[in-house]
Amino acid sequence: MYSKSLLFLSVLSVNSFAQCDARFANISQNNDDIAVYRQSQSYDSKIEFSVKAINNDQCQLKVMVESENHSFFISDNNRFEFFIESSTTNTGSVKQPIFNIEQLELAVNLTLKSGTFVKAGAYSDMLTFRLLDDKQQELDVQEISVNTLIEPNVSLSLLGFNSTDHTVQLGELYSGQEYTNLPTLKVVTNSDVQMTIDSQNAGFLQNILYKQQYQIDYQLNVNQTWYELNKAQLLTIKSSMSSADVFLPLKVLVKDISKRPAGSYEDTIRISISPLHY
Repeated sequence: MYSKSLLFLSVLSVNSFAQCDARFANISQNNDDIAVYRQSQSYDSKIEFSVKAINNDQCQLKVMVESENHSFFISDNNRFEFFIESSTTNTGSVKQPIFNIEQLELAVNLTLKSGTFVKAGAYSDMLTFRLLDDKQQELDVQEISVNTLIEPNVSLSLLGFNSTDHTVQLGELYSGQEYTNLPTLKVVTNSDVQMTIDSQNAGFLQNILYKQQYQIDYQLNVNQTWYELNKAQLLTIKSSMSSADVFLPLKVLVKDISKRPAGSYEDTIRISISPLHY
Protein backbone atom coordinates (compact mmCIF):
# COMPACT_ATOMS: atom_id res chain seq x y z
CA MET A 1 0.00 0.00 0.00
CA TYR A 2 1.22 3.39 -0.88
CA SER A 3 0.30 6.46 1.05
CA LYS A 4 0.17 9.83 -0.63
CA SER A 5 0.79 13.05 1.12
CA LEU A 6 -0.34 16.31 -0.39
CA LEU A 7 0.95 19.65 0.86
CA PHE A 8 -0.79 22.84 -0.08
CA LEU A 9 1.02 26.08 0.41
CA SER A 10 -0.89 29.32 0.33
CA VAL A 11 1.13 32.49 0.15
CA LEU A 12 -0.72 35.65 1.01
CA SER A 13 0.70 39.08 0.37
CA VAL A 14 -0.76 41.64 2.72
CA ASN A 15 -0.11 45.30 2.24
CA SER A 16 -1.13 47.57 5.08
CA PHE A 17 -0.97 51.32 5.23
CA ALA A 18 -1.10 53.07 8.54
CA GLN A 19 -3.12 56.27 8.50
CA CYS A 20 -1.29 59.40 9.51
CA ASP A 21 -1.89 60.40 13.14
CA ALA A 22 -2.90 64.03 12.68
CA ARG A 23 -5.89 66.23 13.50
CA PHE A 24 -6.99 69.82 13.78
CA ALA A 25 -5.90 71.52 16.99
CA ASN A 26 -7.88 74.71 16.50
CA ILE A 27 -9.59 76.83 13.81
CA SER A 28 -10.32 80.40 14.83
CA GLN A 29 -11.60 83.57 13.19
CA ASN A 30 -9.19 86.43 13.85
CA ASN A 31 -10.52 89.49 12.05
CA ASP A 32 -13.44 90.73 9.92
CA ASP A 33 -12.77 93.69 7.62
CA ILE A 34 -15.81 92.88 5.48
CA ALA A 35 -18.18 94.29 8.11
CA VAL A 36 -16.84 97.82 7.44
CA TYR A 37 -16.41 97.43 3.67
CA ARG A 38 -17.09 100.38 1.34
CA GLN A 39 -17.39 99.98 -2.43
CA SER A 40 -15.27 103.10 -2.98
CA GLN A 41 -12.24 101.74 -1.11
CA SER A 42 -9.15 100.84 -3.14
CA TYR A 43 -8.19 97.69 -1.21
CA ASP A 44 -9.76 94.26 -0.66
CA SER A 45 -11.51 93.32 2.58
CA LYS A 46 -11.26 89.93 4.24
CA ILE A 47 -12.24 87.65 7.07
CA GLU A 48 -9.15 85.93 8.48
CA PHE A 49 -8.93 82.39 9.84
CA SER A 50 -6.06 80.71 11.65
CA VAL A 51 -5.80 76.92 11.21
CA LYS A 52 -3.57 74.88 13.52
CA ALA A 53 -2.94 71.11 13.35
CA ILE A 54 -1.38 68.37 15.49
CA ASN A 55 0.87 66.04 13.50
CA ASN A 56 2.30 63.14 15.52
CA ASP A 57 3.71 61.28 12.51
CA GLN A 58 5.32 64.20 10.67
CA CYS A 59 3.08 63.61 7.66
CA GLN A 60 2.69 66.02 4.77
CA LEU A 61 -0.64 67.71 5.53
CA LYS A 62 -3.06 69.69 3.40
CA VAL A 63 -6.30 71.53 4.12
CA MET A 64 -9.29 71.59 1.79
CA VAL A 65 -11.78 74.42 2.36
CA GLU A 66 -15.37 74.15 1.08
CA SER A 67 -18.16 76.72 1.16
CA GLU A 68 -21.76 75.56 1.58
CA ASN A 69 -22.95 78.50 -0.55
CA HIS A 70 -20.26 77.96 -3.23
CA SER A 71 -18.22 81.02 -2.13
CA PHE A 72 -21.16 83.37 -1.61
CA PHE A 73 -22.28 85.11 1.53
CA ILE A 74 -26.10 85.09 1.55
CA SER A 75 -28.67 87.21 3.39
CA ASP A 76 -32.45 87.07 3.19
CA ASN A 77 -32.57 89.00 -0.09
CA ASN A 78 -29.00 89.46 -1.32
CA ARG A 79 -25.68 87.75 -1.86
CA PHE A 80 -22.08 88.61 -2.69
CA GLU A 81 -19.11 86.54 -3.83
CA PHE A 82 -15.88 86.01 -1.90
CA PHE A 83 -12.66 84.16 -2.68
CA ILE A 84 -10.94 81.59 -0.43
CA GLU A 85 -7.26 82.49 -0.42
CA SER A 86 -3.98 81.79 1.37
CA SER A 87 -0.35 82.74 0.97
CA THR A 88 0.47 79.08 0.25
CA THR A 89 -0.05 77.45 -3.14
CA ASN A 90 -3.56 76.28 -4.01
CA THR A 91 -3.36 72.77 -5.48
CA GLY A 92 -7.14 72.47 -5.76
CA SER A 93 -9.66 74.68 -7.54
CA VAL A 94 -10.89 78.23 -7.01
CA LYS A 95 -14.14 77.04 -5.42
CA GLN A 96 -12.55 74.09 -3.59
CA PRO A 97 -8.98 75.09 -2.75
CA ILE A 98 -6.39 72.80 -1.14
CA PHE A 99 -3.52 74.42 0.75
CA ASN A 100 -0.32 72.92 2.20
CA ILE A 101 0.14 73.36 5.95
CA GLU A 102 3.58 74.67 6.81
CA GLN A 103 4.85 74.19 10.37
CA LEU A 104 1.39 73.03 11.48
CA GLU A 105 -0.21 76.46 10.83
CA LEU A 106 -2.18 77.93 7.95
CA ALA A 107 -3.76 81.35 7.42
CA VAL A 108 -6.93 81.31 5.29
CA ASN A 109 -8.77 84.44 4.12
CA LEU A 110 -12.25 84.98 2.74
CA THR A 111 -11.56 87.89 0.43
CA LEU A 112 -14.09 90.44 -0.87
CA LYS A 113 -12.62 92.16 -3.92
CA SER A 114 -12.53 95.96 -4.00
CA GLY A 115 -15.26 97.48 -6.18
CA THR A 116 -17.84 94.76 -5.45
CA PHE A 117 -21.25 96.22 -4.58
CA VAL A 118 -22.62 94.81 -1.32
CA LYS A 119 -25.98 95.81 0.15
CA ALA A 120 -26.34 96.26 3.89
CA GLY A 121 -27.57 93.22 5.79
CA ALA A 122 -26.71 90.15 7.84
CA TYR A 123 -24.87 87.52 5.76
CA SER A 124 -23.78 83.96 6.51
CA ASP A 125 -22.10 80.86 5.11
CA MET A 126 -20.87 77.50 6.41
CA LEU A 127 -17.24 76.51 5.81
CA THR A 128 -15.94 72.94 5.95
CA PHE A 129 -12.24 72.44 6.67
CA ARG A 130 -10.88 68.99 5.74
CA LEU A 131 -7.46 67.84 6.91
CA LEU A 132 -5.82 65.59 4.30
CA ASP A 133 -2.61 63.60 4.06
CA ASP A 134 -0.41 63.50 0.96
CA LYS A 135 -2.64 60.75 -0.49
CA GLN A 136 -5.74 62.93 -0.09
CA GLN A 137 -7.08 60.73 2.71
CA GLU A 138 -9.31 62.64 5.10
CA LEU A 139 -7.88 62.74 8.63
CA ASP A 140 -10.15 65.26 10.33
CA VAL A 141 -13.02 67.63 9.51
CA GLN A 142 -14.46 70.74 11.13
CA GLU A 143 -17.39 72.96 10.16
CA ILE A 144 -17.32 76.67 10.95
CA SER A 145 -20.37 78.95 10.73
CA VAL A 146 -19.37 82.39 9.42
CA ASN A 147 -21.53 85.47 9.94
CA THR A 148 -20.87 89.08 8.97
CA LEU A 149 -23.04 92.17 9.36
CA ILE A 150 -22.69 94.89 6.70
CA GLU A 151 -23.85 98.13 8.30
CA PRO A 152 -25.73 100.75 6.24
CA ASN A 153 -23.55 103.63 5.10
CA VAL A 154 -24.90 106.66 3.25
CA SER A 155 -23.66 110.02 2.02
CA LEU A 156 -25.22 112.93 0.13
CA SER A 157 -23.48 115.49 -2.06
CA LEU A 158 -24.04 117.83 -4.97
CA LEU A 159 -22.57 116.37 -8.15
CA GLY A 160 -19.64 118.46 -9.31
CA PHE A 161 -19.40 120.55 -6.13
CA ASN A 162 -17.07 120.13 -3.17
CA SER A 163 -19.37 121.94 -0.76
CA THR A 164 -22.72 120.68 0.52
CA ASP A 165 -24.07 124.26 0.33
CA HIS A 166 -24.80 125.80 -3.05
CA THR A 167 -26.58 128.94 -4.24
CA VAL A 168 -28.59 128.60 -7.47
CA GLN A 169 -29.24 131.70 -9.56
CA LEU A 170 -32.46 131.00 -11.45
CA GLY A 171 -32.22 134.21 -13.42
CA GLU A 172 -35.26 136.17 -14.62
CA LEU A 173 -38.50 134.55 -13.51
CA TYR A 174 -41.50 133.76 -15.73
CA SER A 175 -44.86 132.26 -14.79
CA GLY A 176 -45.04 128.53 -15.54
CA GLN A 177 -41.35 128.33 -16.42
CA GLU A 178 -39.23 125.29 -15.55
CA TYR A 179 -35.64 125.92 -14.47
CA THR A 180 -33.18 123.08 -14.86
CA ASN A 181 -29.95 124.85 -13.84
CA LEU A 182 -29.96 123.12 -10.47
CA PRO A 183 -27.25 120.62 -9.45
CA THR A 184 -27.82 116.87 -9.40
CA LEU A 185 -27.96 115.12 -6.05
CA LYS A 186 -25.50 112.25 -5.64
CA VAL A 187 -26.48 109.63 -3.04
CA VAL A 188 -23.89 106.98 -2.16
CA THR A 189 -25.58 104.17 -0.25
CA ASN A 190 -25.59 100.42 0.28
CA SER A 191 -29.19 100.44 1.55
CA ASP A 192 -32.54 102.03 0.83
CA VAL A 193 -32.67 105.54 2.30
CA GLN A 194 -35.23 108.06 3.44
CA MET A 195 -34.69 111.55 2.06
CA THR A 196 -36.17 114.57 3.85
CA ILE A 197 -36.72 117.79 1.85
CA ASP A 198 -37.63 120.89 3.82
CA SER A 199 -38.23 124.43 2.57
CA GLN A 200 -37.45 127.31 4.91
CA ASN A 201 -40.28 129.38 3.39
CA ALA A 202 -42.75 126.47 3.03
CA GLY A 203 -42.44 126.28 -0.74
CA PHE A 204 -42.30 130.01 -1.56
CA LEU A 205 -39.64 132.27 -2.99
CA GLN A 206 -39.83 135.32 -0.73
CA ASN A 207 -38.97 138.86 -1.70
CA ILE A 208 -35.80 139.68 0.22
CA LEU A 209 -37.17 143.09 1.22
CA TYR A 210 -40.89 142.49 1.79
CA LYS A 211 -40.60 138.86 2.99
CA GLN A 212 -44.03 137.19 3.36
CA GLN A 213 -45.86 140.18 1.86
CA TYR A 214 -44.69 139.16 -1.60
CA GLN A 215 -44.05 135.49 -2.31
CA ILE A 216 -43.89 133.28 -5.40
CA ASP A 217 -45.10 129.71 -5.20
CA TYR A 218 -42.93 127.01 -6.76
CA GLN A 219 -42.50 123.24 -6.98
CA LEU A 220 -39.37 121.11 -6.80
CA ASN A 221 -38.80 118.16 -9.12
CA VAL A 222 -36.62 115.31 -7.85
CA ASN A 223 -35.80 112.59 -10.35
CA GLN A 224 -38.89 113.29 -12.54
CA THR A 225 -41.37 113.63 -9.66
CA TRP A 226 -42.87 116.97 -8.58
CA TYR A 227 -43.20 117.91 -4.91
CA GLU A 228 -45.02 120.72 -3.11
CA LEU A 229 -42.82 122.06 -0.33
CA ASN A 230 -45.54 123.54 1.89
CA LYS A 231 -44.47 120.84 4.35
CA ALA A 232 -41.47 118.58 4.72
CA GLN A 233 -41.43 115.83 2.10
CA LEU A 234 -40.23 112.31 2.89
CA LEU A 235 -38.95 110.30 -0.09
CA THR A 236 -37.83 106.68 -0.21
CA ILE A 237 -34.77 106.23 -2.42
CA LYS A 238 -34.13 102.65 -3.50
CA SER A 239 -30.51 101.61 -3.69
CA SER A 240 -29.17 100.15 -6.91
CA MET A 241 -28.55 96.41 -7.27
CA SER A 242 -25.14 96.94 -8.84
CA SER A 243 -23.72 100.27 -7.66
CA ALA A 244 -23.65 102.41 -4.53
CA ASP A 245 -24.19 105.59 -6.56
CA VAL A 246 -27.67 107.01 -7.14
CA PHE A 247 -28.10 110.25 -9.13
CA LEU A 248 -31.17 112.46 -8.69
CA PRO A 249 -31.54 115.44 -11.06
CA LEU A 250 -33.37 118.52 -9.75
CA LYS A 251 -35.45 121.26 -11.36
CA VAL A 252 -37.89 123.99 -10.29
CA LEU A 253 -41.28 125.07 -11.64
CA VAL A 254 -42.14 128.71 -10.92
CA LYS A 255 -45.87 129.37 -10.68
CA ASP A 256 -47.73 132.70 -11.05
CA ILE A 257 -45.51 135.76 -10.65
CA SER A 258 -48.15 138.35 -11.59
CA LYS A 259 -48.66 141.28 -9.19
CA ARG A 260 -45.24 140.63 -7.64
CA PRO A 261 -42.86 143.57 -7.53
CA ALA A 262 -39.49 143.42 -9.22
CA GLY A 263 -36.64 142.35 -7.00
CA SER A 264 -34.77 139.36 -5.68
CA TYR A 265 -36.61 136.34 -4.30
CA GLU A 266 -35.11 133.48 -2.35
CA ASP A 267 -35.70 130.30 -0.40
CA THR A 268 -33.48 127.76 1.33
CA ILE A 269 -34.06 124.05 0.76
CA ARG A 270 -32.52 121.59 3.17
CA ILE A 271 -32.07 117.97 2.07
CA SER A 272 -30.94 115.15 4.35
CA ILE A 273 -30.85 111.35 4.14
CA SER A 274 -30.80 108.45 6.57
CA PRO A 275 -30.72 104.65 6.00
CA LEU A 276 -33.96 102.71 6.16
CA HIS A 277 -34.01 99.63 8.39
CA TYR A 278 -36.43 96.85 7.54
